[in-house]
Parts: sequence; structure tokens; C-alpha cells
Amino acid sequence: MFTDGRRWMGITGMTGSDRTAPPIEAAIGHFAPVAAEVARGAEALIESITEAIREEIPSCRMVPNAVLRDAVSAQVRRGLESSLRDAAPSPSDLEEAAVIAREATEFGVPIEDQLQAIRVGVRLYWAECVQAAATHDLDPTTLICASEPIWRWADGIGLAFARGHREAPLEEADHLERERSAFLIGLLHGSLAGPELLTGAEVHGLALDVEYLPLRARALGS
Repeated sequence: MFTDGRRWMGITGMTGSDRTAPPIEAAIGHFAPVAAEVARGAEALIESITEAIREEIPSCRMVPNAVLRDAVSAQVRRGLESSLRDAAPSPSDLEEAAVIAREATEFGVPIEDQLQAIRVGVRLYWAECVQAAATHDLDPTTLICASEPIWRWADGIGLAFARGHREAPLEEADHLERERSAFLIGLLHGSLAGPELLTGAEVHGLALDVEYLPLRARALGS
């Protein structure tokens, strides 16, 4: 999880044993100027992440660019807020992530690629943090400690993505059932005709050259 951070620490010649990691609250305080600098360049970072996701993950190219960019923007900005508060994603953050995953699933993006998109985003976000940290003379140990909220955020969002992906087929089935019910009611009431009737019959597998007898049944005790 901390591969990039360890590599950066290796470049500076420092190991984890050279310093004692500060408390998370102190690390976040030291990290605040870095987060502020990253936030000032958020628009460029969002564009960079969006482009990288489309380039590295072919299935994500099926998602309209504006939709993908909005999803990236939401996660980058929420992640920035989390990194300054050491806060896990809120219920509304998790629901937002689940909705993003359901939409991605509808565009044909498999869950593996959705999770890979999160990793791409974190990788580029982390690279920006490392670069900003160097200009603010933030020591590597503090940077690694301050990164913990970022990884916790990504883990929580990844789980929400998985949930959204699982829910997508259920929503689709529910939607199709409502469509079938509406078609059947319209058919029984005689309110369907012409192209609407032909299209609905084809979608729902109804042969128009045979005669049907409508029945209604109830389970015992209902």
C-alpha cells in the first residue's frame, strides 16, 4: 500500500527506523500546506486522472468523458477533505460512490476496472502530494503517516464501488419488471396501439399473432 512512499523515502536515504512517526493529528497538521497546494491545482489533477483512466483502462472509454470527469472530481475533492480531517467516508460519500459504480456498470465497466480506476486516481494524487511535500520540506516519515487517511478513504470507496456493482443487476431487474408491468397494464386497458404496441411486444417477447386469455391469481392466504 505504501510502495510509492517507501520508494520516495529510499531516494532520500531515509528508512522508517530513522525517525519516529508523529501522531496522526500532528502529521495531518504538517500535511495541511501540502493538501492546500494540491487543492489549488485540483482542476489540472482531475483532468490528468481522467485522461489516465481512459488511457490505461479501455472499458472506461465507454463512459462519456463528462460523466467520468464528474466522478473523478467528486472523489478527488472528497479525498482532499478527508486527508485534512482523518475522516472515513461519510454515509453520503459512500452512497455517492455506489451510485458512480452502478452507472459505470451500466456502461459496461467491470468491477475490476472500476477498482483499477480508483488505484490510478490514488497513484496520481499521491504523486502530487509527494511533489508538493518536497517544496514544503515535509519529511518522508510525516508524509507517510499523513497518507493513512488517503488510503483509508480509498479502501472505503472501493468497498462502496463493490456494493454499487452488486446492486446494479438488481436495479436493472427491478426496472425491467416495472416496464413489463406497465406494458401489461397498458395492454389490458387497451391504451397501447401502433408502434408502441409493436415495440413493447418485441421487447417483452409477446407474439401478436396468437390469442391470449388474461388471468389473475393470488396465493392462498393473501
